[in-house]
Amino acid sequence: MKPPRVPPGLTAAARWAALAGVLLLLAQAALVLAREPCVGVADNLDYWRVARPAGIDVPPQRRQGYFVVCSYPKVEADLGSFFSSPALVAWMARPLGWGLKVPAGWFDLRQLGLLYWAASAAVLAGALALGLPPLVALLLAWVLADPGFLLFFNSLYADPALLLGLLGVACFLPLGEARRWTPAPALLLAYAALAGFSKMQYSPFPALLLGACAIALFLRRERPGRARLAFLGLLALVSVAGPYHFFWGSAPRFPDANAYNAVYGGIARVASSPAAALAALGIPAEYRDRPAKDYFAAGVGPDDPVLPALRKLSRARLAGLYLRDPGAAGRTATRIAEELWKTGTNPRGNYTHPESGRQRRVYETPLQFSLWRSRCLRWLPPATAWIFLAAVLGFLLYRGARAARGLWTAGDTLWLFLVLWVCSQTAVAVLGEGFVNLHQHLLGARFGFDLLLVLALARGLGALLHWYSGALTPGALTTESRGERHDDRKEGLE
Repeated sequence: MKPPRVPPGLTAAARWAALAGVLLLLAQAALVLAREPCVGVADNLDYWRVARPAGIDVPPQRRQGYFVVCSYPKVEADLGSFFSSPALVAWMARPLGWGLKVPAGWFDLRQLGLLYWAASAAVLAGALALGLPPLVALLLAWVLADPGFLLFFNSLYADPALLLGLLGVACFLPLGEARRWTPAPALLLAYAALAGFSKMQYSPFPALLLGACAIALFLRRERPGRARLAFLGLLALVSVAGPYHFFWGSAPRFPDANAYNAVYGGIARVASSPAAALAALGIPAEYRDRPAKDYFAAGVGPDDPVLPALRKLSRARLAGLYLRDPGAAGRTATRIAEELWKTGTNPRGNYTHPESGRQRRVYETPLQFSLWRSRCLRWLPPATAWIFLAAVLGFLLYRGARAARGLWTAGDTLWLFLVLWVCSQTAVAVLGEGFVNLHQHLLGARFGFDLLLVLALARGLGALLHWYSGALTPGALTTESRGERHDDRKEGLE
Protein backbone atom coordinates (compact mmCIF):
# COMPACT_ATOMS: atom_id res chain seq x y z
CA MET A 1 0.00 0.00 0.00
CA LYS A 2 1.45 3.33 -1.03
CA PRO A 3 1.74 5.78 1.88
CA PRO A 4 -0.27 9.01 1.62
CA ARG A 5 1.52 12.04 0.25
CA VAL A 6 2.11 14.97 2.62
CA PRO A 7 0.62 18.22 1.26
CA PRO A 8 3.32 20.76 0.28
CA GLY A 9 1.82 23.29 2.66
CA LEU A 10 2.39 20.94 5.57
CA THR A 11 6.06 20.64 4.68
CA ALA A 12 6.43 24.41 4.49
CA ALA A 13 4.61 24.79 7.80
CA ALA A 14 7.01 22.32 9.42
CA ARG A 15 10.00 24.29 8.16
CA TRP A 16 8.59 27.56 9.49
CA ALA A 17 7.72 25.93 12.80
CA ALA A 18 11.32 24.71 13.12
CA LEU A 19 12.64 28.20 12.37
CA ALA A 20 10.29 29.66 14.97
CA GLY A 21 11.57 27.07 17.46
CA VAL A 22 15.16 28.13 16.82
CA LEU A 23 14.25 31.77 17.45
CA LEU A 24 12.42 30.89 20.66
CA LEU A 25 15.34 28.83 21.98
CA LEU A 26 17.81 31.61 21.19
CA ALA A 27 15.57 34.20 22.85
CA GLN A 28 15.19 32.04 25.95
CA ALA A 29 18.95 31.48 26.08
CA ALA A 30 19.58 35.23 25.89
CA LEU A 31 17.16 35.87 28.74
CA VAL A 32 18.82 33.21 30.90
CA LEU A 33 22.31 34.58 30.25
CA ALA A 34 21.20 38.18 30.93
CA ARG A 35 19.31 37.22 34.09
CA GLU A 36 19.72 39.33 37.25
CA PRO A 37 21.25 38.07 39.49
CA CYS A 38 23.34 36.06 37.08
CA VAL A 39 23.43 32.31 36.73
CA GLY A 40 26.52 30.54 35.42
CA VAL A 41 28.97 27.82 36.39
CA ALA A 42 30.80 28.33 39.67
CA ASP A 43 34.58 28.65 39.76
CA ASN A 44 36.41 25.47 40.72
CA LEU A 45 39.84 27.11 40.94
CA ASP A 46 40.14 27.14 37.14
CA TYR A 47 38.86 30.64 36.31
CA TRP A 48 42.32 32.14 36.60
CA ARG A 49 43.56 30.39 33.43
CA VAL A 50 41.22 32.54 31.33
CA ALA A 51 40.90 35.52 33.67
CA ARG A 52 44.58 36.33 34.24
CA PRO A 53 45.61 36.88 30.59
CA ALA A 54 42.29 38.63 29.87
CA GLY A 55 42.89 41.19 32.64
CA ILE A 56 40.24 40.02 35.12
CA ASP A 57 41.09 39.62 38.80
CA VAL A 58 39.53 36.49 40.34
CA PRO A 59 40.16 36.36 44.11
CA PRO A 60 39.73 33.02 45.92
CA GLN A 61 36.17 32.27 47.00
CA ARG A 62 34.86 30.15 49.83
CA ARG A 63 33.33 26.77 48.92
CA GLN A 64 34.79 26.66 45.44
CA GLY A 65 32.45 25.25 42.83
CA TYR A 66 29.28 25.89 44.84
CA PHE A 67 28.34 29.51 44.19
CA VAL A 68 28.64 31.83 41.22
CA VAL A 69 30.25 35.25 41.63
CA CYS A 70 29.03 37.55 38.88
CA SER A 71 31.45 40.50 38.89
CA TYR A 72 35.21 40.88 39.13
CA PRO A 73 37.54 43.90 39.02
CA LYS A 74 39.43 44.58 35.82
CA VAL A 75 43.22 44.65 35.83
CA GLU A 76 45.80 45.06 33.12
CA ALA A 77 45.51 42.37 30.45
CA ASP A 78 48.46 40.26 29.31
CA LEU A 79 47.28 38.00 26.49
CA GLY A 80 50.82 36.85 25.78
CA SER A 81 50.92 35.14 29.17
CA PHE A 82 48.93 31.88 29.33
CA PHE A 83 47.32 32.68 25.99
CA SER A 84 44.25 30.70 24.93
CA SER A 85 41.30 31.37 22.67
CA PRO A 86 38.86 31.69 25.64
CA ALA A 87 41.15 34.34 27.15
CA LEU A 88 41.04 36.25 23.86
CA VAL A 89 37.23 36.06 23.78
CA ALA A 90 37.02 37.23 27.42
CA TRP A 91 39.30 40.14 26.62
CA MET A 92 37.07 41.05 23.65
CA ALA A 93 34.02 40.99 25.94
CA ARG A 94 35.43 43.50 28.42
CA PRO A 95 34.19 46.67 26.66
CA LEU A 96 30.78 45.21 25.67
CA GLY A 97 27.99 46.58 27.82
CA TRP A 98 24.92 44.80 26.36
CA GLY A 99 22.76 47.22 28.34
CA LEU A 100 23.90 45.72 31.65
CA LYS A 101 24.55 47.90 34.69
CA VAL A 102 28.22 47.11 35.19
CA PRO A 103 30.21 49.54 37.39
CA ALA A 104 33.25 51.18 35.83
CA GLY A 105 36.38 49.11 36.27
CA TRP A 106 34.46 45.87 36.73
CA PHE A 107 33.75 42.87 34.54
CA ASP A 108 30.46 40.95 34.60
CA LEU A 109 30.26 37.31 33.52
CA ARG A 110 27.18 38.16 31.47
CA GLN A 111 29.28 40.36 29.20
CA LEU A 112 31.15 37.24 28.13
CA GLY A 113 28.08 35.01 28.11
CA LEU A 114 26.15 37.27 25.76
CA LEU A 115 29.14 37.47 23.42
CA TYR A 116 29.22 33.67 23.18
CA TRP A 117 25.45 33.71 22.71
CA ALA A 118 25.68 36.22 19.87
CA ALA A 119 28.38 34.13 18.20
CA SER A 120 26.23 30.99 18.53
CA ALA A 121 23.20 32.76 17.10
CA ALA A 122 25.35 33.94 14.18
CA VAL A 123 26.50 30.34 13.59
CA LEU A 124 22.94 29.06 13.39
CA ALA A 125 21.72 31.97 11.28
CA GLY A 126 24.62 31.69 8.85
CA ALA A 127 24.21 27.94 8.51
CA LEU A 128 20.49 28.30 7.87
CA ALA A 129 21.21 30.89 5.19
CA LEU A 130 23.65 28.47 3.52
CA GLY A 131 21.19 25.58 3.52
CA LEU A 132 21.20 23.90 6.93
CA PRO A 133 17.79 22.17 7.31
CA PRO A 134 15.67 24.02 9.90
CA LEU A 135 14.91 20.83 11.85
CA VAL A 136 18.62 20.17 12.31
CA ALA A 137 19.16 23.77 13.42
CA LEU A 138 16.31 23.38 15.91
CA LEU A 139 17.76 20.21 17.43
CA LEU A 140 21.28 21.64 17.62
CA ALA A 141 19.91 24.78 19.30
CA TRP A 142 17.95 22.59 21.74
CA VAL A 143 21.14 20.86 22.86
CA LEU A 144 23.11 24.11 23.13
CA ALA A 145 20.32 25.83 25.09
CA ASP A 146 20.45 23.13 27.77
CA PRO A 147 21.61 24.91 30.96
CA GLY A 148 24.21 22.19 31.44
CA PHE A 149 26.01 23.60 28.41
CA LEU A 150 24.61 27.12 28.03
CA LEU A 151 25.57 28.34 31.49
CA PHE A 152 29.24 27.73 30.72
CA PHE A 153 28.95 30.86 28.58
CA ASN A 154 28.54 32.77 31.85
CA SER A 155 31.85 31.56 33.23
CA LEU A 156 35.58 31.97 32.83
CA TYR A 157 36.22 28.36 31.90
CA ALA A 158 37.82 27.30 28.62
CA ASP A 159 34.90 25.02 27.72
CA PRO A 160 32.63 27.63 26.06
CA ALA A 161 35.13 28.04 23.23
CA LEU A 162 34.98 24.29 22.63
CA LEU A 163 31.17 24.31 22.69
CA LEU A 164 31.07 27.11 20.12
CA GLY A 165 33.68 25.36 17.98
CA LEU A 166 31.77 22.08 18.02
CA LEU A 167 28.52 23.86 17.15
CA GLY A 168 30.23 25.61 14.25
CA VAL A 169 31.62 22.34 12.86
CA ALA A 170 28.24 20.61 13.28
CA CYS A 171 26.58 23.40 11.29
CA PHE A 172 29.17 24.09 8.59
CA LEU A 173 31.00 20.82 7.95
CA PRO A 174 28.15 19.43 5.80
CA LEU A 175 27.83 22.76 4.00
CA GLY A 176 31.57 23.08 3.45
CA GLU A 177 31.58 20.11 1.08
CA ALA A 178 28.89 21.49 -1.19
CA ARG A 179 29.82 21.75 -4.85
CA ARG A 180 29.26 25.47 -5.09
CA TRP A 181 31.54 27.89 -3.25
CA THR A 182 30.55 28.83 0.29
CA PRO A 183 32.42 30.54 3.14
CA ALA A 184 32.03 27.35 5.18
CA PRO A 185 35.67 26.15 4.83
CA ALA A 186 37.01 29.43 6.18
CA LEU A 187 34.53 29.25 9.05
CA LEU A 188 35.52 25.66 9.76
CA LEU A 189 39.14 26.76 10.09
CA ALA A 190 38.12 29.50 12.52
CA TYR A 191 36.06 27.12 14.68
CA ALA A 192 38.81 24.49 14.63
CA ALA A 193 41.31 27.09 15.86
CA LEU A 194 38.87 28.37 18.50
CA ALA A 195 38.40 24.88 19.91
CA GLY A 196 41.98 23.68 19.41
CA PHE A 197 43.47 26.64 21.27
CA SER A 198 40.95 26.53 24.14
CA LYS A 199 42.85 24.15 26.45
CA MET A 200 45.26 21.24 26.31
CA GLN A 201 42.55 18.58 26.52
CA TYR A 202 40.82 19.99 23.43
CA SER A 203 43.95 20.59 21.35
CA PRO A 204 43.40 17.40 19.21
CA PHE A 205 40.19 18.95 17.83
CA PRO A 206 41.69 20.29 14.53
CA ALA A 207 43.61 17.05 13.90
CA LEU A 208 40.44 14.97 14.28
CA LEU A 209 38.59 17.29 11.91
CA LEU A 210 41.45 16.95 9.44
CA GLY A 211 41.36 13.18 9.79
CA ALA A 212 37.60 12.99 9.16
CA CYS A 213 37.89 15.17 6.04
CA ALA A 214 40.86 13.17 4.74
CA ILE A 215 39.05 9.85 5.29
CA ALA A 216 36.03 11.21 3.40
CA LEU A 217 38.23 12.13 0.44
CA PHE A 218 39.86 8.69 0.47
CA LEU A 219 36.53 6.88 0.62
CA ARG A 220 35.09 8.91 -2.22
CA ARG A 221 38.27 8.49 -4.24
CA GLU A 222 38.06 12.17 -5.11
CA ARG A 223 40.89 14.29 -6.37
CA PRO A 224 40.75 17.49 -4.31
CA GLY A 225 40.98 20.83 -6.06
CA ARG A 226 43.21 23.69 -5.07
CA ALA A 227 40.68 25.20 -2.68
CA ARG A 228 40.22 21.88 -0.86
CA LEU A 229 43.98 21.32 -0.67
CA ALA A 230 44.46 24.83 0.72
CA PHE A 231 41.79 24.16 3.35
CA LEU A 232 43.37 20.85 4.38
CA GLY A 233 46.83 22.39 4.43
CA LEU A 234 45.76 25.25 6.71
CA LEU A 235 43.87 22.83 8.91
CA ALA A 236 47.05 20.73 9.20
CA LEU A 237 48.95 23.81 10.37
CA VAL A 238 46.32 24.51 13.04
CA SER A 239 46.45 20.83 14.05
CA VAL A 240 50.16 21.17 14.79
CA ALA A 241 50.10 24.68 16.24
CA GLY A 242 47.50 23.95 18.94
CA PRO A 243 49.25 21.02 20.66
CA TYR A 244 52.63 22.76 20.28
CA HIS A 245 51.26 25.83 22.07
CA PHE A 246 49.97 23.80 25.01
CA PHE A 247 52.93 21.47 25.37
CA TRP A 248 55.80 23.87 24.64
CA GLY A 249 54.31 27.36 24.29
CA SER A 250 53.00 29.94 26.76
CA ALA A 251 49.79 28.10 27.62
CA PRO A 252 49.19 26.90 31.21
CA ARG A 253 50.10 23.26 31.86
CA PHE A 254 50.51 21.07 34.93
CA PRO A 255 52.45 17.94 33.97
CA ASP A 256 53.20 16.79 37.53
CA ALA A 257 49.58 16.95 38.68
CA ASN A 258 48.34 15.37 35.44
CA ALA A 259 50.80 12.48 35.65
CA TYR A 260 50.06 11.84 39.34
CA ASN A 261 46.31 11.80 38.69
CA ALA A 262 46.71 9.57 35.63
CA VAL A 263 48.50 6.94 37.74
CA TYR A 264 47.10 7.15 41.27
CA GLY A 265 43.73 8.59 40.27
CA GLY A 266 43.46 6.36 37.21
CA ILE A 267 45.01 2.94 36.61
CA ALA A 268 45.60 2.36 40.34
CA ARG A 269 41.84 2.53 40.90
CA VAL A 270 40.75 0.00 38.28
CA ALA A 271 43.71 -2.32 37.58
CA SER A 272 43.30 -5.97 38.54
CA SER A 273 46.71 -5.69 40.22
CA PRO A 274 47.51 -2.02 40.99
CA ALA A 275 51.02 -2.83 42.27
CA ALA A 276 51.88 -4.72 39.06
CA ALA A 277 50.48 -1.90 36.95
CA LEU A 278 52.56 0.70 38.78
CA ALA A 279 55.63 -1.49 38.49
CA ALA A 280 55.11 -1.71 34.72
CA LEU A 281 55.04 2.10 34.62
CA GLY A 282 58.39 2.33 36.39
CA ILE A 283 57.09 3.49 39.78
CA PRO A 284 59.55 2.48 42.56
CA ALA A 285 58.31 -0.23 44.93
CA GLU A 286 58.13 2.08 47.96
CA TYR A 287 55.52 4.27 46.22
CA ARG A 288 53.24 1.60 44.80
CA ASP A 289 50.99 1.27 47.84
CA ARG A 290 50.02 4.94 48.03
CA PRO A 291 46.30 5.70 48.42
CA ALA A 292 44.48 6.10 45.11
CA LYS A 293 43.93 9.84 45.62
CA ASP A 294 44.37 12.82 43.34
CA TYR A 295 47.33 15.19 43.44
CA PHE A 296 45.75 17.77 45.75
CA ALA A 297 43.88 15.40 48.05
CA ALA A 298 47.12 13.50 48.63
CA GLY A 299 48.94 16.72 49.53
CA VAL A 300 51.65 16.19 46.94
CA GLY A 301 54.22 18.98 46.71
CA PRO A 302 56.77 19.90 44.03
CA ASP A 303 59.51 18.02 45.92
CA ASP A 304 57.60 14.75 46.35
CA PRO A 305 60.04 11.84 45.77
CA VAL A 306 57.64 10.01 43.41
CA LEU A 307 57.52 12.86 40.89
CA PRO A 308 60.83 12.06 39.11
CA ALA A 309 59.44 8.64 38.18
CA LEU A 310 56.10 10.12 37.14
CA ARG A 311 57.80 12.66 34.88
CA LYS A 312 58.93 9.73 32.74
CA LEU A 313 55.37 8.42 32.43
CA SER A 314 54.56 7.03 28.97
CA ARG A 315 50.90 7.55 28.05
CA ALA A 316 51.28 4.87 25.36
CA ARG A 317 52.41 2.35 27.97
CA LEU A 318 49.58 3.47 30.24
CA ALA A 319 47.06 2.92 27.44
CA GLY A 320 48.52 -0.55 26.89
CA LEU A 321 47.94 -1.43 30.54
CA TYR A 322 44.25 -0.54 30.21
CA LEU A 323 43.88 -2.53 26.99
CA ARG A 324 45.70 -5.64 28.25
CA ASP A 325 43.72 -5.80 31.49
CA PRO A 326 40.11 -6.81 30.71
CA GLY A 327 39.00 -5.89 34.21
CA ALA A 328 40.50 -2.41 34.01
CA ALA A 329 39.11 -1.87 30.51
CA GLY A 330 35.63 -3.00 31.56
CA ARG A 331 35.55 -0.86 34.70
CA THR A 332 36.82 2.14 32.75
CA ALA A 333 34.20 1.70 30.02
CA THR A 334 31.50 1.40 32.68
CA ARG A 335 32.56 4.60 34.43
CA ILE A 336 32.68 6.55 31.19
CA ALA A 337 29.27 5.26 30.08
CA GLU A 338 27.75 6.21 33.44
CA GLU A 339 29.08 9.75 33.10
CA LEU A 340 27.83 10.14 29.53
CA TRP A 341 24.42 8.80 30.55
CA LYS A 342 23.89 11.17 33.48
CA THR A 343 21.26 13.88 33.29
CA GLY A 344 23.57 16.62 34.57
CA THR A 345 26.60 17.66 32.58
CA ASN A 346 28.75 18.95 35.47
CA PRO A 347 28.70 18.92 39.28
CA ARG A 348 29.14 22.66 39.91
CA GLY A 349 26.61 25.18 41.20
CA ASN A 350 24.78 27.65 38.97
CA TYR A 351 23.39 30.29 41.35
CA THR A 352 24.91 33.06 43.42
CA HIS A 353 25.20 32.57 47.18
CA PRO A 354 22.15 34.73 48.06
CA GLU A 355 19.90 32.68 45.75
CA SER A 356 21.45 29.30 46.44
CA GLY A 357 21.68 29.49 50.20
CA ARG A 358 24.13 27.16 51.88
CA GLN A 359 23.74 24.32 49.36
CA ARG A 360 24.83 23.97 45.75
CA ARG A 361 21.87 24.66 43.50
CA VAL A 362 21.48 23.66 39.84
CA TYR A 363 19.54 25.73 37.31
CA GLU A 364 17.03 23.70 35.30
CA THR A 365 14.17 24.34 32.87
CA PRO A 366 11.24 21.98 32.17
CA LEU A 367 12.01 21.57 28.46
CA GLN A 368 15.79 21.29 28.54
CA PHE A 369 17.32 18.59 26.36
CA SER A 370 19.08 16.62 29.11
CA LEU A 371 15.86 16.12 31.11
CA TRP A 372 13.95 14.85 28.09
CA ARG A 373 16.86 12.68 27.04
CA SER A 374 16.85 11.14 30.51
CA ARG A 375 13.08 10.62 30.52
CA CYS A 376 13.10 8.90 27.16
CA LEU A 377 16.22 6.79 27.65
CA ARG A 378 16.47 6.15 31.39
CA TRP A 379 15.02 2.65 30.99
CA LEU A 380 18.17 1.75 29.05
CA PRO A 381 21.43 0.81 30.82
CA PRO A 382 24.40 3.24 30.62
CA ALA A 383 26.21 0.76 28.36
CA THR A 384 23.76 1.89 25.66
CA ALA A 385 26.10 4.84 25.12
CA TRP A 386 28.77 2.49 23.77
CA ILE A 387 26.19 0.49 21.81
CA PHE A 388 24.98 3.69 20.16
CA LEU A 389 28.52 4.75 19.22
CA ALA A 390 29.21 1.26 17.84
CA ALA A 391 25.97 1.40 15.82
CA VAL A 392 26.92 4.76 14.35
CA LEU A 393 30.37 3.44 13.49
CA GLY A 394 28.82 0.38 11.84
CA PHE A 395 26.51 2.60 9.82
CA LEU A 396 29.49 4.68 8.69
CA LEU A 397 31.43 1.54 7.72
CA TYR A 398 28.50 0.51 5.55
CA ARG A 399 28.36 3.94 3.96
CA GLY A 400 32.12 3.93 3.49
CA ALA A 401 32.01 0.58 1.70
CA ARG A 402 29.71 2.17 -0.88
CA ALA A 403 31.30 5.61 -0.91
CA ALA A 404 32.75 5.15 -4.38
CA ARG A 405 29.17 4.87 -5.67
CA GLY A 406 28.34 8.27 -4.26
CA LEU A 407 26.59 7.12 -1.07
CA TRP A 408 28.95 8.95 1.33
CA THR A 409 27.75 12.48 2.08
CA ALA A 410 29.11 15.48 3.93
CA GLY A 411 26.70 14.62 6.72
CA ASP A 412 28.49 11.30 7.11
CA THR A 413 31.78 13.16 7.45
CA LEU A 414 30.26 15.09 10.35
CA TRP A 415 29.09 11.86 12.00
CA LEU A 416 32.57 10.40 11.59
CA PHE A 417 34.17 13.45 13.16
CA LEU A 418 31.79 13.36 16.13
CA VAL A 419 32.45 9.65 16.75
CA LEU A 420 36.19 10.29 16.61
CA TRP A 421 35.79 13.26 18.92
CA VAL A 422 33.73 11.48 21.58
CA CYS A 423 35.92 8.39 21.66
CA SER A 424 39.18 10.35 21.67
CA GLN A 425 37.99 12.63 24.45
CA THR A 426 37.17 9.69 26.69
CA ALA A 427 40.70 8.37 26.11
CA VAL A 428 42.31 11.78 26.63
CA ALA A 429 40.39 12.32 29.88
CA VAL A 430 41.37 8.95 31.37
CA LEU A 431 44.97 8.92 30.15
CA GLY A 432 45.39 12.58 31.04
CA GLU A 433 44.03 12.65 34.60
CA GLY A 434 42.51 9.28 35.32
CA PHE A 435 39.10 9.39 36.97
CA VAL A 436 39.76 12.62 38.85
CA ASN A 437 36.89 15.02 38.08
CA LEU A 438 35.90 12.71 35.23
CA HIS A 439 32.42 14.23 35.01
CA GLN A 440 33.94 17.64 34.34
CA HIS A 441 36.57 16.37 31.92
CA LEU A 442 33.95 14.62 29.79
CA LEU A 443 31.96 17.79 29.11
CA GLY A 444 33.27 18.07 25.54
CA ALA A 445 32.62 14.38 24.90
CA ARG A 446 29.11 14.72 26.34
CA PHE A 447 28.32 17.67 24.04
CA GLY A 448 29.54 15.72 21.00
CA PHE A 449 27.56 12.67 22.13
CA ASP A 450 24.37 14.70 22.50
CA LEU A 451 24.90 16.23 19.05
CA LEU A 452 25.16 12.72 17.64
CA LEU A 453 21.90 11.77 19.36
CA VAL A 454 19.95 14.64 17.83
CA LEU A 455 21.51 14.10 14.40
CA ALA A 456 20.40 10.47 14.58
CA LEU A 457 16.95 11.70 15.60
CA ALA A 458 16.87 14.08 12.64
CA ARG A 459 17.89 11.37 10.21
CA GLY A 460 15.27 9.02 11.64
CA LEU A 461 12.53 11.63 11.35
CA GLY A 462 13.67 12.41 7.83
CA ALA A 463 13.50 8.75 6.81
CA LEU A 464 10.06 8.42 8.39
CA LEU A 465 8.72 11.45 6.58
CA HIS A 466 10.32 10.25 3.36
CA TRP A 467 8.49 6.95 3.68
CA TYR A 468 5.24 8.71 4.57
CA SER A 469 5.27 11.28 1.79
CA GLY A 470 7.03 9.47 -1.04
CA ALA A 471 8.27 12.89 -2.15
CA LEU A 472 10.85 14.09 0.35
CA THR A 473 14.40 12.82 0.69
CA PRO A 474 15.97 12.18 4.11
CA GLY A 475 18.37 14.99 3.22
CA ALA A 476 15.50 17.43 3.60
CA LEU A 477 15.64 16.93 7.33
CA THR A 478 19.20 15.79 7.95
CA THR A 479 22.58 17.37 7.59
CA GLU A 480 22.96 16.77 3.86
CA SER A 481 23.18 20.17 2.21
CA ARG A 482 21.25 21.36 -0.81
CA GLY A 483 24.32 21.64 -2.95
CA GLU A 484 25.84 18.15 -2.72
CA ARG A 485 24.40 14.80 -3.76
CA HIS A 486 20.72 15.62 -4.03
CA ASP A 487 19.02 18.11 -6.30
CA ASP A 488 16.33 19.61 -4.08
CA ARG A 489 14.43 21.16 -6.93
CA LYS A 490 13.97 17.76 -8.50
CA GLU A 491 12.74 16.50 -5.16
CA GLY A 492 10.18 19.32 -4.87
CA LEU A 493 11.71 21.04 -1.88
CA GLU A 494 12.37 24.48 -3.27
